[in-house]
Amino acid sequence: MKNLILFILFIVLSNCGYVPIYKDIQNVNINILVQKSEGEENINNLLISKLKAYNAKNTEKNYVIDINSVYTKTVISKDSAGNAVDIELNLKIEFTIYFDENRQKFSLKEKFNIKNTSDIFEINNYENVIKNNFILSIKNKLIMKLLAIQ
Repeated sequence: MKNLILFILFIVLSNCGYVPIYKDIQNVNINILVQKSEGEENINNLLISKLKAYNAKNTEKNYVIDINSVYTKTVISKDSAGNAVDIELNLKIEFTIYFDENRQKFSLKEKFNIKNTSDIFEINNYENVIKNNFILSIKNKLIMKLLAIQ
């Protein structure tokens, strides 16, 4: 009886229809050219390097993109000595997309809260990891937006 319940449960759960959203995002056949980038240079360079994977030469889907990024660190709370305890990291990137003589503007945002520590090296490394995660998330959202523009 126990085996029958486990078998039925396995059959029901294995066919739930779950498919990852970004499953085939690396295999899309589009060409992205970054025409202009303004704002945070390190973030723009990281995003541009991630978008270089989308340079299909023989495709009809050619996108020209302008990037304007704004990265901010805001102190959310301080301790009794006035030292920052909680910090909010914000990244906002505004995109202008040119596709088939059409122009579309939109922005993508990411936000994350971190606890401040006395180890500056550790905080800087953690902040760089968060920036990389922001860029990967924004890149995936951008590709999904570009595919929806068609």
